[in-house]
Amino acid sequence: MSRASRGQSALIARQQASRAPDGAVTYVRGAERIDLTGRAWFGRTVFSRIANAGGAAVVFGDRDYLIPKTELPWEPKKGDVVEEVVNGTAQKFEVLPPATGEPDWRYSDPGETLFRVHCKHKGTA
Repeated sequence: MSRASRGQSALIARQQASRAPDGAVTYVRGAERIDLTGRAWFGRTVFSRIANAGGAAVVFGDRDYLIPKTELPWEPKKGDVVEEVVNGTAQKFEVLPPATGEPDWRYSDPGETLFRVHCKHKGTA
């Protein structure tokens, strides 16, 4: 393993520990359910800046999940669901592109070992 790869792995482990959700996280595709508790974490991505009358507005996606590629047997796709327990309530986040022309997911690191999955809140599970 190269020095850069070791550094990247250490950075990912540190982010994972500091930004992990407090509740259970499950990735769902059809009947398949994959427990990602403690192995995935969340983030946000700025997708565009739109000027308005009061100044600049920043537009975020609802929620991104950062998932190590080794945790999923497939690439994420539109329509998949991430269920997360937030403050004791199961919430549903659907994999969806944040805006026209944006992808449903992308790699979040140069080594392509980490999926950044864009999701929209769809209510309680």
